[in-house]
Amino acid sequence: MSTDTLAKELPADLAGWQQLASDILVEKGDIAVKDGKPLYFAWCFGLAVREYERHGRRVYRKIAVARQGDLDHKTFPPVIGGIIPHGLGNEPCAPSPILPADAAARKRIPLARGVLDYFPDALIAVAECSMAGNSQHHDGSSLHWDKSKSSDEADALMRHLIERGKFDKDGIRHSAKVCWRACALLQREIEADRARQTNPR
Repeated sequence: MSTDTLAKELPADLAGWQQLASDILVEKGDIAVKDGKPLYFAWCFGLAVREYERHGRRVYRKIAVARQGDLDHKTFPPVIGGIIPHGLGNEPCAPSPILPADAAARKRIPLARGVLDYFPDALIAVAECSMAGNSQHHDGSSLHWDKSKSSDEADALMRHLIERGKFDKDGIRHSAKVCWRACALLQREIEADRARQTNPR
């Protein structure tokens, strides 16, 4: 979809939109707002709202509004203090795409100690790989993952795995691209499972 088309779809005002709390992750369809004016659709899905707030932006999400006399709190989740609670989006009864609400379950997901602290150099290489891929597919645009492009994750992963230990022609390690493709493959699987759970046939 072109930038002009997206701009035309931006809401003129924020009626029906709710500000997201800082710890919520950005999803497709959310908008970045500054001084009460919608600026653009958020592009970096999975990024915490606080990252937008550092640049003076707030993030808003469209919230379904119940018809008069048709209040169903399962379909229309509560909005606390004008901010959407963690894990609640504009899809009815959608499972949380982020972290479980249960405290014990959350402690079993050590994102910093179990991932970042284990693989700091590898994650830096994967981040560099993301930037290189963005320059390849979207030269000059903000960093984002266009999932419609190069979606053959398993085959691409294997091609890079064959050349592990070497650098690709863009200067990025093939092993970093293996890791990026593995993350992309896993992300797509999880999102597909979530979609099936949210909209069972």
